[in-house]
Amino acid sequence: MYLEVYVDVIFIINFIMDFILLATVKRILKYESSHLRICLGAGVGAAGACLFAVTPDINRLLRFLLAYFLLSYLMVRITFSRKSWRERIKAVVLLYISTFFLGGLLNGLYYYTGFGLYLADNSRLYLLLAFVSGTAGMLIFAGFLKKLRYKESELYPAELVFREKVVRAVGFMDTGNCLRDPYLGKPVIVTEYTVIEPLLTNSENTMLQKLLDNFEEGCSSGDFLEWKEAAGEILPIRLIPFHSVGKSGILPAFELDKVVLWEGEEETVREKVLTAVSRRKLSVRKDYQIILHKEVM
Repeated sequence: MYLEVYVDVIFIINFIMDFILLATVKRILKYESSHLRICLGAGVGAAGACLFAVTPDINRLLRFLLAYFLLSYLMVRITFSRKSWRERIKAVVLLYISTFFLGGLLNGLYYYTGFGLYLADNSRLYLLLAFVSGTAGMLIFAGFLKKLRYKESELYPAELVFREKVVRAVGFMDTGNCLRDPYLGKPVIVTEYTVIEPLLTNSENTMLQKLLDNFEEGCSSGDFLEWKEAAGEILPIRLIPFHSVGKSGILPAFELDKVVLWEGEEETVREKVLTAVSRRKLSVRKDYQIILHKEVM
């Protein structure tokens, strides 16, 4: 008696599931990683599953240690290569939790709904359902965990980086900040001009001050284009319309190279962040100088 194993099917299924799990870990922990690295991590996990499938006689304890410790850590190590070992351990733990959730979701769909009867002889349909339901389920799971971690009103130490210049300030997470670039759809944070000033050259500061003066006086987009041409596009500026209680207008914005936020010992790094610039103080008590966007965290 022998067991016929379809290694290609095992690889594809495990690759898809591992990709979903690693993408979920990235989304929840806000770790930086490219799609290529997620694919590489998922590929290693899928290859390990194939190896265990063709070696059924391996010692159970050894299989457990290799699969749930070494292989899981290797997947995380490849996917999040720039993180410290403590951050990787956190990712491994979350990978376990996500795996239990995804496994429970798929088992529930298969055994406790009518789908199991229709999918018994159709592996392709099961694979498609697993991918769609798994992705949807993990997005819901990630959103739920983020809400548990999220505090509606919180201050974050922040670091803004532009052309190798760095300034530090305090950011406030405002759930009501829905500012976006009207053309690209990117989220926009708002920073006080006094914080931005040290990052810019004298000519850029002069240009920005003139823009702020004119916007406060109600200049049109045509005036803005004239200013931009006159300045020779010294600083690439974008127009961000805003609406608040009893007031609306336009804020000039430009793209920072990087924004770093700290939540305790946890560090969140975001590259190419749009910041609008405001001359007015954002906090009456002056306890923060940046209004953050929820999608930046």
